[in-house]
Amino acid sequence: MNGVHDMGGMDGMGPIEREADEPVFHEPWEGRVYAIATGIDRWGVGRNWTGFRFEIESIPAAEYLRISYYEKWFTMVVNRLLKSDLVTQEELESAASDPN
Repeated sequence: MNGVHDMGGMDGMGPIEREADEPVFHEPWEGRVYAIATGIDRWGVGRNWTGFRFEIESIPAAEYLRISYYEKWFTMVVNRLLKSDLVTQEELESAASDPN
């Protein structure tokens, strides 16, 4: 497989910059995305969801390169919830659950 996500060893991507004493999460929302992703993964057993890695690798190349690590996780969570019909596109756009 040779996709945008297979960047290890590619030329022209520049060095990996390590941050001294890097925190696990740079922003509070990243921790929340992590918690949601791990929670729905356990809860979603038997819901015929595609794999975590497959879902992230399905993000279009331009978007994959533009967004941060936890934005990729968030995209995966949203896609899984939409595909499983646990959240509708209307609920997502309105940011409100279905009152029914």
